[in-house]
Amino acid sequence: MAIGLLIGQQLIAGVIAKNNGRSFKFWFWISFIVPVISIIILMLLEDKRPDKLIPLADHVKRD
Repeated sequence: MAIGLLIGQQLIAGVIAKNNGRSFKFWFWISFIVPVISIIILMLLEDKRPDKLIPLADHVKRD
């Protein structure tokens, strides 16, 4: 039970990151350093998944 409480917040941060198109491993480990703040940051960052991007006009080139 204690391990679940210790790892639970990191798993939540990792899952939120993965659902937003970010690295699960990176945010999992960052959440050990700043547990609550990392989840708040993830909620404020924009979604990086390609299906959630706004389509660009034909004359605009993507870098």
